Amino acid sequence: MSGASISFVTGSGAIGHNNREFIHDNVDESRVDDNINYKEEKLHIAYEKCFGEAVKKYNEKQTRKDRKINNYMKHIKDSGNNEKLFYENVVQVGDKYSHGFGSGNEQQAIDILDKYAREFQERNPNLYVFNMKMHLDEASPHLHIDYIPVATGYKRGLGTRNSLTKAHANMGIPKGTGRNNNSTMKWQKREKEHLKELSKEHDLKIINKKTDRKHLTVDEYKIYAEEIEKQFNRFNKLSININPAKIPFTDRLIIKEKELKGLSNNAKANHLADKTISKYAGELEGKEVELNLLADRLKERDRELKDKDKEFNLKLQEAKKIKNKYEFLYEEQLNINKKVDSLEEQVKELELNNSKLEPLQDKADNLASVFANQMKAINLLVHDKEDYATGLNKKQINLINALDDYTQSWLDQVGEKDLSTEVNEKIGISKGVQESIDYLKKLERSRDRGPSLGG
Repeated sequence: MSGASISFVTGSGAIGHNNREFIHDNVDESRVDDNINYKEEKLHIAYEKCFGEAVKKYNEKQTRKDRKINNYMKHIKDSGNNEKLFYENVVQVGDKYSHGFGSGNEQQAIDILDKYAREFQERNPNLYVFNMKMHLDEASPHLHIDYIPVATGYKRGLGTRNSLTKAHANMGIPKGTGRNNNSTMKWQKREKEHLKELSKEHDLKIINKKTDRKHLTVDEYKIYAEEIEKQFNRFNKLSININPAKIPFTDRLIIKEKELKGLSNNAKANHLADKTISKYAGELEGKEVELNLLADRLKERDRELKDKDKEFNLKLQEAKKIKNKYEFLYEEQLNINKKVDSLEEQVKELELNNSKLEPLQDKADNLASVFANQMKAINLLVHDKEDYATGLNKKQINLINALDDYTQSWLDQVGEKDLSTEVNEKIGISKGVQESIDYLKKLERSRDRGPSLGG
């Protein structure tokens, strides 16, 4: 079973980037269509689904207008209680080396993430997912999960609110005991454990990148390569010189104690002496030695040194390749860091633009309601059989029907399909239009009475 790490981090919440409304340099445009779209819903629509009913019930109980909540999204944004409009997590299995595209293992990561994504909402019922994508057009597969915390069980005020801590509690996550042990950390730990189980089902063992795997940084690889080269050069400079002297009237030879020490020290310095040589070196110090035995050992050592020499050369070449590779990666990392800094600036600019667009969206929604109410009132002139029947001619009726079609078409184009259906199916006078009618009646009565006579 192979091993890889899990990355489960907080994302920036750049919905436009997630939905590929704009493309950055790290995206392969030829693979954008490969991305998996699990859900894509407008944030204001998601808020209405999650909190619309609760806000309505809350407002019905309020006797003071200033305590009513007209726009819950704006209410959260302006509340100052550190609650975000939504949260994002980016989830990845492995990295671009172990499970990136071209590694041969990318499908394993995709299968694990796909199952995790499809089960996420069911496993986390209080985290309403409004946007979820799996990106398959970057270096490695990963998920962007954007959700709104939906907390329930409040006895006062809104019964359902945006609160991440309370949403965690609703799902059985214990309350945190401090910044380094909060409910988010506990929840993320639970999610990682679930990912481990899913990975196990796909024959992948999840390891802790910090402790379970011996992974060298770029700088450490450079030091490693330089140290191998240094030790190899040192090894090449060392030599063993022995000048044995013959013992008169015998076939035996003797070496000096100083030469013997040098032999032993050189062997130790290069880690090439084995236990047998060390044993003989200790016994032969200051004594006669059998030259033939020593000669055989030296020949054996010579062969070993040649083998070591080849091994050192191979490792040196390997280390140089590693050094070059990681120097290149180091430079790449610096370039990536610059791009990330640039992206962060772009994200800040987009967030600022989004904050400016939200009031415009509110105005657009109100404008759509005004058009719809006007058209329903105008349709009384054609379809009402009692109070507003006026006996219009065919040309007038055609004009009103044209206005009706135009209004429905416009509402469909701006995404207000519910209002479009309402205009098509209903006629009547809205509260706002009725107030205007009442005002005009009051004004007309005042004119009929004429000016008061004085004096």
